[in-house]
Amino acid sequence: MPKLRVAFDTNVYRGISEDRFEELRRLERAHSVVGVSTYWVAAELLSHLASDSDPSFNAALAGLRRLILHCRKYNGSQYSLRFLGDVDSQIAYTLFGTRLFTDQDSPYDLAWLVGRFAPEGELNDSPEHVGILIDIAHEVKIAELRFAQNIWENMVLKLIPDAQGWTDLARNKTQREKALEELASPEAERVTAQVLIDRVAAKLGREISADEREAKVEELRETLIVPIRLQNALFARILRDGLDLSKGKHSNTLWDLHIVFCASTFTELDRTPFCLVTDDRPILRAAQEGKVADGILSLAEYEAALKKHTLPQPRPLAD
Repeated sequence: MPKLRVAFDTNVYRGISEDRFEELRRLERAHSVVGVSTYWVAAELLSHLASDSDPSFNAALAGLRRLILHCRKYNGSQYSLRFLGDVDSQIAYTLFGTRLFTDQDSPYDLAWLVGRFAPEGELNDSPEHVGILIDIAHEVKIAELRFAQNIWENMVLKLIPDAQGWTDLARNKTQREKALEELASPEAERVTAQVLIDRVAAKLGREISADEREAKVEELRETLIVPIRLQNALFARILRDGLDLSKGKHSNTLWDLHIVFCASTFTELDRTPFCLVTDDRPILRAAQEGKVADGILSLAEYEAALKKHTLPQPRPLAD
């Protein structure tokens, strides 16, 4: 039985050196720590492999190789990958006891794709596979643009109807401070939980009564309070800094929000504690601001914990 299951975000896999990665794997084996991946990390890496002219091609291929080595398991006859379901799948199973077939079909199908495209880090460049990679890259880009547009329409324009750009968020102090205060409130946690529950119920084709909905809101706040707070803290960071989600490194904020839903004190596999490792500063800052930093560590913090023989342990949340 592993003592800890850990997920790395995309940039940890992409940016870590080979020597550092191998030393980290040695420490993890010594402490019975196993790696797990998420759909979004794998999809981000795959999205850069459609063409070797992509500026991130080499880093993404190296990152995918590390993901395979970090997250694979052997059953005596073949390797497979340890994958976590996406947020809607987790909520469907936790609250409704039902498996949800999402737009991604299944994380296990994606695990198969990873193995087919990059077994042991070698790219399978057959026309069929390249075509699928192009489709994945397109879907990732469309999802990022749709997410940025959704935040623009439902957050920015509601706060500042005449906004012309993302930086208008940082300039309008009165409305910004009011929104930040609301995002930090328990009521914002309830609203976030309600939105998630309604979305999953709709995907399942389930109608729920007001009483059932209220009960599920409280259950979700108990089981996934960490990522709910973290998501709201990330939204607060967007408001405070006027981050332009349509450009550059901030365009992948969508994937950050999905990944953080794995970072829950109560997210356990086989009753094993779970930890998210990321060097993404907005996530780390949001974790501190949302008082949910226990299960979210930087790569350096994670390495230090392993070297000091102090595995991360979930603790009660701060009030």
